[in-house]
Amino acid sequence: MATNWEIVAVLHNLKLTRSFDTQYFSLAPTSDQRVKGIVEQFPIWGNFILNFHDDFKRKRDVSVILKNLDTTRIDNEWEAIITFRNIIAISSILFHIQTRIRLPHHLGIFYSDNFIIHPSILDKGGNLVTSTPALQCIEDLDDFNGHISPGLPEFFLDRLDDYLLSGLLTLWEEIFFTGNFNNWNYHALFRSLQIAFQACSMPVRNGVSLFDLATQIALWGSAFETLVHPGGDEDVDKWKVIRLIGNLNYLKPELNERKYSSGQVDLTAIQFLYFELHKARSNFLHGNPFDWEQIYPFNNIQHKAFTIVAPLIYRFALSSFLCQGDARFKPFDPNDPTAEIYTLQGQYEMAVAKSIRLPWFGVN
Repeated sequence: MATNWEIVAVLHNLKLTRSFDTQYFSLAPTSDQRVKGIVEQFPIWGNFILNFHDDFKRKRDVSVILKNLDTTRIDNEWEAIITFRNIIAISSILFHIQTRIRLPHHLGIFYSDNFIIHPSILDKGGNLVTSTPALQCIEDLDDFNGHISPGLPEFFLDRLDDYLLSGLLTLWEEIFFTGNFNNWNYHALFRSLQIAFQACSMPVRNGVSLFDLATQIALWGSAFETLVHPGGDEDVDKWKVIRLIGNLNYLKPELNERKYSSGQVDLTAIQFLYFELHKARSNFLHGNPFDWEQIYPFNNIQHKAFTIVAPLIYRFALSSFLCQGDARFKPFDPNDPTAEIYTLQGQYEMAVAKSIRLPWFGVN
């Protein structure tokens, strides 16, 4: 089996309990039989992927992206790999954020830093090739001692948002492997996921300053607007995002009620949260006065910060995007309240309610 797969990327901050597979690529732990087969056939790979440690020289497991050599080659392969990675990352991070809000002692993966691709890879000659905007070099592996990024806890990735994963991977296959590459909506989606991946990174560049957090909020604003961009020279604004969010039916009737005023129209709670996020983002990017209160919905520091709430809103926006005109991606079946998709929808709604302390969810 190993001869039919090759390693194309190493994720040095990610530890898996299982693989995430498609017929084209797979995200797998080093314990995967395909990876073991590659290491057995090409021991030099073991010198690389089995030689990572933390700052205290404790051995750490990594993950790899595998490519199926029996499938059709595509011209834009690296973009397909990055999008595959982003889909798994966003499906995981959003799931664990909403779980952490509902269950405060939950431990999981909350930042995209866990999914960073290591800048080095082995070439056909067994040399370690490093390529970044800052460094281009080739080394041998005799003295290789890989390190994970400091500041990241060691958690296994096991559970994620299966609804998002399934829906987004379906579209991923359609655009990259079935000749549908010119579909603008799909490009907007995958571009939005790249921005969301950046928005999910740890806000530590300036010591977790106010402006670190504000930059994350600004990125989330761009992720939303990119998702709804109609293409060409047409403009996009917050109202297109608000309409997308409003097209989704929510399980909790109160979330479908339009009782928040934007000054122009009445909005639902989820729409108004985005409206407030957009206002904070615009104030920051345009150089207007900006303080800590604007990091929080309704300028209330008792609420969860927008850096936590934005991923929840984004999940609703993605659900609405998947549902528009495509019955395959119905977010839940009201006739089957035991379905896992139904449960997931309710979990995100509960997380939003707890984030802004909505009283009708029993949150006070």
